[in-house]
Order: sequence, then C-alpha cells, then structure tokens
Amino acid sequence: MRLPDIFKQLFNEKYRSINCKKEFFTLSEEYITDFIGIKNIGHVYGLAVYNDQLHLHIPVNELCNLGLLILALLFSENSREVCINLSHKESEIKKLKIRFDKQKSYFDDLHLLMKIDKYRYKMIEYEKHPFDYNEFTYDLPGFFLTNDKEQIRSKEDIKSRDVLVITGSYVALILLADFLINVSHPKHFKNRDEYVFENEPGYVSTCPGSAELCLWIHNKE
Repeated sequence: MRLPDIFKQLFNEKYRSINCKKEFFTLSEEYITDFIGIKNIGHVYGLAVYNDQLHLHIPVNELCNLGLLILALLFSENSREVCINLSHKESEIKKLKIRFDKQKSYFDDLHLLMKIDKYRYKMIEYEKHPFDYNEFTYDLPGFFLTNDKEQIRSKEDIKSRDVLVITGSYVALILLADFLINVSHPKHFKNRDEYVFENEPGYVSTCPGSAELCLWIHNKE
C-alpha cells in the first residue's frame, strides 16, 4: 500500500504545476504505506560528536506523494499534523509524523504576516546537501526521533524511539515540500539518488537540535 494518489490529481505532470485551491485538500489524520523504510544509522563527527542520522529509503513516485502531502497539510484549514504508519518489514521507525509548527521564524522579526495563498512550482536542481546555502537555520525543517508518548526520560526511552517527527514553520515545510517534488522529477532522479540533511558540525541543512536525514531514492515499487 502506498500514500494515496489522490494528491496527484492536483499535480500536472506535463507542466509540473500544482492546483492549490484549498477546497481540494481533504486530509485524514492517518495514512499507511509499506513503500517507506527508515533506520537510525547514526553519524559520528571526529571522536566525540554523535548525531542521530536516519536513513530513509523511498521510491521516487512515493517521494512526490510525500511532498504533496506536506503541501496539503500547509493548505489545510484545520489540520496541523498528519501521521503515516510505516508497515515496511525492515523499517525500524514505525510512524512518520509531519507537523506544522508556528515556531518563531526569521520573518517574524520583519513583522510580516505569513499566510499561504498559492504555490507555484519552479524547477530547481539540488546538491547533495540541499539547504547548505540557507543562513536562517530556524526556517529549516527539523527531524526529531521520539516515541509514541514523545517523552524521552531514560535510556530505555532512547532505545525505544520508533517515531520520526518532521516539523517546521511555513517556510521550512515549503522548502522541504518543494525539494521532494523537485527531486522526484525523472531528470533529477537520473542525476542523483542520495541527499543528506546534516546538522552542525556538518553541512547544515536542518534546524538547530534536529537529527540528520539521509534520503535514498530508488525506482523499485
């Protein structure tokens, strides 16, 4: 089972454009897919710095659905979170939650009111470290490993983390959705099938405190 292709009704493959009228976005609270598998491999910098690094394996078609799902969440009038149950037999992570967080954004300091009215697709070719150019790190997406209760108080809680929460502001989630839709394009998939979102002290592509994410894309169903 995969993420619902209903989102592709919004997507014009020929022109790579998206119909973003809000009435088209009807979200369920939960979905299920066995096309996404995630493991926590970890990443050690030097001798002392350890970061959780999640390796996410996903087919290219499902990648586009995931990007469109994030956009659907942002355009939703009522929803602030959607949960995807991961039934892939080799996935260590059992749930993927996407959460819109009205956290403080760089744009708040400019006293700008952020409201999403429409989205226009623009073809961009990303490097291996997608957002390394972005100096406003609080407006980058965050990847947080937790458990069902989202309470980590002991070593046992750390070992039992099997929920990945992807979260961020409007800006962060639009950046992520745009990235996912772009790299699902056949041209980009042909050129690169690995992308890495590192935290400090690496190539910073996440918000502060985030785990790292290594995205592996394939064309197998």
